[in-house]
Parts: sequence; C-alpha cells; structure tokens
Amino acid sequence: MSDAPQLVHPEGWVLDWITRDRLARQLRRADPAVDGIVAPATELPAGASFRVHAERCALRPVDALEPLGSATTADATSVRGALLVRPGVRCTVEGDVVAAPGAHLLVDPGTHAHDPWQPPTALVDASPAARPPFPWRPVVAVVVCGPDPDPDRLDWARSMVNALLRRDVEGRLAVTAAPEGLHLTRPCLASPASLEALAPDVVVAADDAAREAAPGWCRRRSTVVVEVADDPLLGVELVSWRLGRAQGRLRARIGERVAPATVADLARRLSAGPQPEPPQPKPALRAVAEP
Repeated sequence: MSDAPQLVHPEGWVLDWITRDRLARQLRRADPAVDGIVAPATELPAGASFRVHAERCALRPVDALEPLGSATTADATSVRGALLVRPGVRCTVEGDVVAAPGAHLLVDPGTHAHDPWQPPTALVDASPAARPPFPWRPVVAVVVCGPDPDPDRLDWARSMVNALLRRDVEGRLAVTAAPEGLHLTRPCLASPASLEALAPDVVVAADDAAREAAPGWCRRRSTVVVEVADDPLLGVELVSWRLGRAQGRLRARIGERVAPATVADLARRLSAGPQPEPPQPKPALRAVAEP
C-alpha cells in the first residue's frame, strides 16, 4: 500500500494544479486526526474557466491561527467534489459523490473541483470574476450570436474553447444557445456586457452575426478580432495593419479546420500588438482654488 495521500474524485472531473497543490499543503499542516481535505464542486461564475475559478478561490486569505485557515468541518462523510485522504482511508465513488465512511473530513473553500459534464445553466452576461487574476495568459472569446445558431458551429466553438484552455490560453464561450457536451468553462451570453466584463485580447467571431456585431461590442482598445471564414479549408490569413490604412479591429481570418494549437499561437502573436485604437486622452486636471 502506498504511503502517499490519495486523491479521489468522480471519473472525468478536472482539478487544476493549484487546487491539487493547496489540498496537499492543507493536509500536511492539518491535525493528524483529520483524515482528508475536500475540494467542493462549486458553480463557475458566468464566462469563467475552471482554472481561473480555482485561482481565484486559492487567493482567499488563510488565517494562520486556524489549522486549516478558512476550512470548515464537513457536515457528513459524503461530499460532491474531490477528496484528498491520508493513506489507508477507505473511499468510494458513486456518481458525483465521494464517500469516506467514518472519516474526519474538512472542506477547504479555497479549492475547486470541476464537473465538465454538468449541463450549462441559464445564459447570463459574463461576470468580471471570469477574468484571470494573473495576466500572463491571453483571453480569447469565441462568439456565436446569431438568433438561431448552427448546432455544428456551436459545437465547434465549444471544442475550440476547451482546446485553447488545454494550451494555456483562456478560451471563453459567448453564445446565444449553450451547446451540450464537455465544458471546461461556463458559457455566457453573447452580448456587449459580456465582452466588456471579459475584456478579451482576441475575439473569434464564429458566425455572420458575430462578424457584424463583435467589433462594435469591444471596449478595450487592444482587443482584436479574428473571423471564422466560410471556407473551412482556410488556414490562417493575416490582415495587415498599416498606419493610415487600418482595417479596424480585424486582424486575421481562419477556417473551421484550423488546428487549436495554431489558434493559440495566433492569439499570443496578436496579443503582442499593434493595438487597433490609440490611447484615450487623460482628462485635464483642474486647479482647485484655495478657500
């Protein structure tokens, strides 16, 4: 039998490394009477990825006077989430519930376990919490905003967002109808408010309605647009930016069959500039008269 702690969760669930690392640290510093630490399955903010939500959870402060900081005792030994237990603790998994009969468990709200097969909830505008707390990964919003979106195009957008996340790019799905299937993000409503909250570096306009609306929805001066062309065999077609002959926010066109790794590289390249709009002038400071 291994003398290392055992991580137990329902099949197919996803935990970011930051959650795994925090669970291990919490178990190491816990009282020996504690048998395991629980990472709860919490709902993602609208528009967020499982990775960003885990990072934001991990930023919660830890009170050094408490053995587990913000961790609280679990009400039962069966939980919906993931569980890191000490060697020899018996665990079972039934559906999306992990049970450790007779164990003393603690729940750490600074961790997150993600069920990628949970059906998406009602579409709402993206939350500002969907933005990464650390700015080293580009944010790419894939937008499908037609009133009657093509199911195949929706599924393409879902798959592309998942694939970008696996390549260290923060993909986001902004749609008018949420596709079924595996989701590493929570889809948000395709709307101006969502793009304002997400403040993406790149918007991938995946249908005709998005190609028309998305450039006007962008409020961040550095956001650029990539169109999904009607030609599925197209690879990457760059749209040159020249001083005095700007093409607005449009910087590239791609085909449906382009590899996600190519889109990830394109997003990093476009995020480096040039920016499509000049900086806004700062308001003039007015002198305040002495009383």
